[in-house]
Amino acid sequence: MLVENIVYHIILVILNLVVLRKTAQICQHGWWILKKGAICRKELMLALKDMPGNKIDLDVLKATENKFNPPFPLFTPHISGFAKRWKLLRFFKNYIDRQPMLVVLLSVLIFFSPKPSLYITISITLLLILMVVSLIHLLLGRCILGYIDNFRQDFHFLHKPYTHAYKIDFVRKFTFGIIVIVTTSIIGFAAVYYGIYQTSNSTTFNNLQSTNVPLQLIYFSIITAATIGYGDITPCYGWPQFLVSLQVIYFMGVLITLVFSLSNTFDAEEK
Repeated sequence: MLVENIVYHIILVILNLVVLRKTAQICQHGWWILKKGAICRKELMLALKDMPGNKIDLDVLKATENKFNPPFPLFTPHISGFAKRWKLLRFFKNYIDRQPMLVVLLSVLIFFSPKPSLYITISITLLLILMVVSLIHLLLGRCILGYIDNFRQDFHFLHKPYTHAYKIDFVRKFTFGIIVIVTTSIIGFAAVYYGIYQTSNSTTFNNLQSTNVPLQLIYFSIITAATIGYGDITPCYGWPQFLVSLQVIYFMGVLITLVFSLSNTFDAEEK
């Protein structure tokens, strides 16, 4: 039992460090969007005016993408270099070091925590910050950089021969991305509720049964995200009510992002 606890906490600490690094990266890129994002998009539009409608200049595309994707510190270049040689790091970079996957992994560790501890409190704090920061970053990208994920898609959308095909491709990928964000966020908020439930001596939610608590909280998270509110499980006064309110605002932000992105995408040709 002691060995299992030690292994569990080592994995939890490592994952917390990875989540902290990912949160710092997202904050850095969000700050870059605020400072230079609009300028880079304006440069792209000026470059597009000088290009024929049936041909894409790949050199201009690459140069603009380099401006859009600023180099990240925090060991990113080192990980990318090692990932080319080590398959394990390549797997980590391509699949693990992603915001949705980190949310799910950290949520699972919180659900399987052996007992309340300071590590769990830190984990739910980092998990909550990661989800909120990711949504703010997504909103900044949609509002400042426009209706497309990246400049490569901007080129295709704004050139008539590519518009329809890439518009459909964008809608498909973006819809899948929203489904992933919604699903992982529901799990993430349920894990935050469970961490609060553990560290607060179970005095956080009314009518919560003592068995299958994680499943009940996932159910409660789904109901809260859908703004249904059956009333069978209710948060107590204090942090639980604040977190439930935050989840409702969070999913309103996701809905605004979805509507804003899709409406601007289908209005692109008219503009």
